Amino acid sequence: MSDYVMIGHSGRLGDYIDIIHALGGNIKKIVVNSPDKVDPAGRSFATRLAAYNRWRSSWGIETDVVVQALKEFSPAGDEKYILGFSGLGQVPMQNYLTERWGIELESLVHPRAFVSPMSELGAGCIVNAGCLIASEVSVGPLSWLARGSTIGHDTSIAECAFIAPGVNLASAVRVGRGAKLGIGASVLEYLSLGEQCYVAGGSLVLRDVEPFSLVAGVPASFKKMLEPKTFPEVPGGVS
Repeated sequence: MSDYVMIGHSGRLGDYIDIIHALGGNIKKIVVNSPDKVDPAGRSFATRLAAYNRWRSSWGIETDVVVQALKEFSPAGDEKYILGFSGLGQVPMQNYLTERWGIELESLVHPRAFVSPMSELGAGCIVNAGCLIASEVSVGPLSWLARGSTIGHDTSIAECAFIAPGVNLASAVRVGRGAKLGIGASVLEYLSLGEQCYVAGGSLVLRDVEPFSLVAGVPASFKKMLEPKTFPEVPGGVS
């Protein structure tokens, strides 16, 4: 059984748990670098972790997950490392872990996802259950592909992109760095989605989307420009 250390956390803790346990692994430790807060679902990290520890106990796992501050963390040789949050905020954390300890992040692929052997996944990307990745697809480092998303052949997804549940990307789509696609969005073939753009849930994209822009609707149309996101160097609370 592989032991995983999660650096940082988010409201998607349950998704990470599902993949790791489906792979026969165990979450040994969660390293925190920011104050706990209530997520949009109304639950704090402490609440989610307590529920997970109760589940572990009911399945005969005697030890609770260790929670440790980043300033107290040091790696061990038998651990695998993942980031427990998504988006461009991962980049400074990844750089910090690499520069200080030489840590290489793991990718997680749920066993009920399909990834063509002719496609490539970057380090630290997450592929959830029911995701289908066709041939000649390139998924950049630290990208998140949620449940039931479909990625057509010859598509390129840059680093830190977020693909929500049920998204459908047709063939040869280009997804820019840090782009976000909402639940159930669909993108026709050969289109480009610019850096840090946001495609609202349920949208049907029929034309290229400019960087840092929000589009929504069927068909999708421009709504407004977005402020480029920047993040502090770690340590400093990006998780």
